[in-house]
Amino acid sequence: MEKLTYFANGAACMLFMLASLHFRRKPQNKTFNLVLYHVLLFWAILFWKDILLMLPAIRQSEYAETLLMSIDMWAVAACAFYLMALLRPLALTRKFVASNLLPYILFTVFYIITGNYRIFVANTVYAIMYGIVALFYFVREIKRYNRLLQNNYSNLDYINVRWLKQALGLLVCCLVVWIYNCFFPSPPVDFAYYTTSIVLWSVICYYSDRQEIVSELEEVNRPEETDNLKSNYVFVPLLQKLLTPEFLSDNPQLTVKELASLLGTNRTYLSEYLNNELNTNFFDFINSYRLQQAEVFLSDSNCRYTLEEIAEKTGFNSISTFRRAFYKKHNCTPSQFKKLQSKSFF
Repeated sequence: MEKLTYFANGAACMLFMLASLHFRRKPQNKTFNLVLYHVLLFWAILFWKDILLMLPAIRQSEYAETLLMSIDMWAVAACAFYLMALLRPLALTRKFVASNLLPYILFTVFYIITGNYRIFVANTVYAIMYGIVALFYFVREIKRYNRLLQNNYSNLDYINVRWLKQALGLLVCCLVVWIYNCFFPSPPVDFAYYTTSIVLWSVICYYSDRQEIVSELEEVNRPEETDNLKSNYVFVPLLQKLLTPEFLSDNPQLTVKELASLLGTNRTYLSEYLNNELNTNFFDFINSYRLQQAEVFLSDSNCRYTLEEIAEKTGFNSISTFRRAFYKKHNCTPSQFKKLQSKSFF
């Protein structure tokens, strides 16, 4: 089992080193990728550090072993920094980073000075509590982030964070194994920790590499000035005239701010109308018009467009997004819908 543990440790070290270099060199989303680079580099250092824990001299010294393990606690804060860079980029300031790292630094320094095992236990308990609180906080932030996206964007490809729910599930598994390993270390538990870490960060790196960061999302959440604008939704007749198939096709990346500008109103009034009067969000509202036009194409027996062409002509950014939205509304795929329409025609 020890050989498997050594192999898993080496694989984890290589994964984190290579992944950190990849994100360091990536030109897009520079701030986000820089944060991810440092987080991955830190995790690589943690796994290189674990090689020292395998040495007999370290194993025979409880102080040396627990001191090296104290550095692992910092990884909880590192995960929080990554999630903040993704969900609340404007809130990830130097002050935030310093204030969140300071308790771990103090615990480590005091343990170096005193060698008191109780400080190590206190550090571990603090890291566990920090992780639990952070987990609940980021579950709420994911919901807030997705709600803001749906209220402001008609196309969510590469900016939605649905995948984070699965990543948080893996993070919980990794956290549980890590907690157990802090108090009951053994080669099988080490192997489980390295394996779950590899799976967790492989998923994170895969989606982070494709993710587009919406840094202005926190700005659009602030209400706009409405003193000099007419209310009572006077823009509604123009809205219905504006949303033609040609308009939707020409604006696949339409945002609520852009549409509000064309209507001569502002984002606050338009969002208020959609949310309160129509009981919907901007994403579902625009896609309902796109789906209506798609239904026209699919119901026309003389239409020779492929599904990819229909998706493009109705303003969907990809065939997968079109299929997903269509299935959500009709509980069947576009192809199945077309066959049903053909049968009903005959």
